Amino acid sequence: MKDWAQLSARTRIYKQQYTVNSPETHFFLAWFQS
Repeated sequence: MKDWAQLSARTRIYKQQYTVNSPETHFFLAWFQS
């Protein structure tokens, strides 16, 4: 996946800017980390 590094960087930003209590964020992080 050639955009993996960019996606990973975006994920770190999302973790900082959005609360994990958000269902959408929680779902995304669960999928991303699986």
